[in-house]
Amino acid sequence: TPVNHTFGISGGKQFKVGADNNPLSFFIVGSHGTNYSYTGELIRNTTSDGTIYQDQQGDKYSQNINQLVLGNINFGINKAHNLAYNFMMVHANNQYVGQYSGKHTESHQDSNDYTGRAIRQQTNDNLLFTHQLISSWKLSNKMKLNAGASYNRIKGLEPDRRENYLSKQDDGTYILTGSNRQKRFFSELKENDINTKVNLQYKLNDEFDNTNSALEIGYNGRFVDDKFEAVEYNFDALSGTFPIDNLQLDDLYNQANYESGKYTMSVGELNTYNVKKNVHSAYAEATYQLTSPLTANVGLRVDNVDMTVNHRVQHVEPGRESIKKTYFLPSLNLKYDLNDKNAIRMGLSKTYTLPQSKEISPYQYVNIGFASQGNPNLKPSDNYNADLKWDYYLSPSELFTVTGFFKHIVNPIGRVDQGNSAGLLSYSNISAFATVAGIEVELRKNLINRVNTATSKVNRVSLGLNASYIYTDLEVDIVNTPRR
Repeated sequence: TPVNHTFGISGGKQFKVGADNNPLSFFIVGSHGTNYSYTGELIRNTTSDGTIYQDQQGDKYSQNINQLVLGNINFGINKAHNLAYNFMMVHANNQYVGQYSGKHTESHQDSNDYTGRAIRQQTNDNLLFTHQLISSWKLSNKMKLNAGASYNRIKGLEPDRRENYLSKQDDGTYILTGSNRQKRFFSELKENDINTKVNLQYKLNDEFDNTNSALEIGYNGRFVDDKFEAVEYNFDALSGTFPIDNLQLDDLYNQANYESGKYTMSVGELNTYNVKKNVHSAYAEATYQLTSPLTANVGLRVDNVDMTVNHRVQHVEPGRESIKKTYFLPSLNLKYDLNDKNAIRMGLSKTYTLPQSKEISPYQYVNIGFASQGNPNLKPSDNYNADLKWDYYLSPSELFTVTGFFKHIVNPIGRVDQGNSAGLLSYSNISAFATVAGIEVELRKNLINRVNTATSKVNRVSLGLNASYIYTDLEVDIVNTPRR
């Protein structure tokens, strides 16, 4: 029986360097964990009129492996400047085998009484490397410069995903299903993500000597390059009937049977897409204490977005689409201190949401319960946000908060059934606008809070609670489906 296990190691040290005893410190953390799980699953799908075309019950056995390495080197210079380097490696390997029995017809194509067995074996292997260089420079008592850059590299593999379908016969035996139902699939995603930032902070004088009053100007840049490719291998269905218990597919689909001509293999076209995203952001913001209880923060950010997708995938003509737009994004935040324990906060802002790479590329991805396809004609969403928050400080470490929020979304993005014969889910701007509103309540309360006078250590047991109610309103208008 497999056993879940996790272990980790960490360490660090600080040194004094030079005549000024500048601090040089480092630490490193590493961990590894493996978890096994079993899931009993129900998979059901219907058409828009309620006709059930998939109704399956299955067993899924999973293994998840997670590995982490995190390191930091930090150097302080003359108590005024600071230079830091951060490194992070995250590796996640998730794999499962699932077997599903029951009704599984195509959405609008197969006979209504088709039943059988689906076997799916899948591995997702993702690796992330992150390098960060962060610096802070004190130019004067009032002026500070912050600058940094990061490089992130992601490699995502789905190696040798296998899908096999068997059809149940009247006598209870099974045959391998034809029509491209015996597949193996390989895909690779590579992402290079470069980020830069620089900002200049200048402390402002106010009559209350608030150290938070300041003016800040800055620039952020992000440059992303996604490259994806995938290929699918289809195998003929071997003739004959097979008992479903203890079925060993490797005894059927192997090199010997292939060389003897018992089945043939066809290789699909190579599917590729490349998404380049360049975002240049310039911003300015000011924080100022207007009165003794009232502090304001006002800002403006200008983003220039250039996003291009080049795609060559099956079922769609090769193409190139672009999103080029400049956004003006104002924000206003106010804080009013009623007394030492109560504060009211209000925020107003405009933001936007760009489509993800998988949402804007017309590549089809097939899962056990659905198939989805990106849409190169997607438009970004504009978001108008407002929130009002009450903070009640029970103690320095305890808090009760009530927040009301509102969001108006223009051109919201969603994944919906397009109502076509293939039963595809596709990403679309599903409505002209959407409204989201709600309330959130949060509590942080200490149940036990004891101070050891001998060691000055605090022994604390805390309770955290978070609850929210969200209301969403939009009218979905999709081709081939009723407006709702």
